Amino acid sequence: MRRAPPPRSCPDCTSENIRYFGLGTERVEQEVLRAFPQAKAQRMDTDSTSRKNAHQTILDQFNNQEIDILVGTQMIAKGLDFPNVTLVGVIIADTALNLPDFRASERSFNLLTQVAGRSGRSKLGGKVIVQTYMPDHYGIQAAKNHDYAGFYNQEIVFRKELNYPPLSHAATILVRGTIEEEVISTANDLRSVLDSIRTDRFPNVEIRGPVAAPLAKIKAKHRWHLLLRCESSDDLRETIQAMNQSTRTNLAPTSIELIVDIDPISML
Repeated sequence: MRRAPPPRSCPDCTSENIRYFGLGTERVEQEVLRAFPQAKAQRMDTDSTSRKNAHQTILDQFNNQEIDILVGTQMIAKGLDFPNVTLVGVIIADTALNLPDFRASERSFNLLTQVAGRSGRSKLGGKVIVQTYMPDHYGIQAAKNHDYAGFYNQEIVFRKELNYPPLSHAATILVRGTIEEEVISTANDLRSVLDSIRTDRFPNVEIRGPVAAPLAKIKAKHRWHLLLRCESSDDLRETIQAMNQSTRTNLAPTSIELIVDIDPISML
């Protein structure tokens, strides 16, 4: 079973004006320089920080005001303290909200709250501008108002309805490799093994998948995953251990990587 192609039209209104979109940091940097040609802008992402000490060099330059505008990924959202920063902008804040991850709203709320904290850390004050196509989403609204309790009260309702953590425990099994057919075959074999373990010993373990991961291919490696869920963490772990014993008998080709994450922070 291969990953289904994306739809060509909206299933509700039949409009064909749908597409994937996003802006990389390089494109954002170009637009910033076009809008502010006199400013010195710098990207901070995995490409620009691949050299030794590049990460700290960029931060030092920004702190010394040798850089006017810092454009970056999530790595610039957390834990940085620059008193002179008075404006923070977030481009397409909906990206994480639309990922097929039960923690999508939580992750978006955390990120927006953290990045907002980078601005106004001195008497100069600050402003945060968030670009979003979903301004009424409770995660966006809660982040806007720094309302953790309000976010929790809304989010926990959905978690209870679907019995997701913290009401249960979850595990993801990521299967990745360079040959898609091998990845899919291995993922289906794992499902068969898990079904057998569940039938024999742990009927309370719920198994979903395999399906293509939200990021279905990264650096030439195809990615499929399974989701396991159970109210008992012990049963979940024993199920994973029994699966690992089966994989040692050459269930998976040597070119395939299996990555197990119990109670993962991200489902990607």
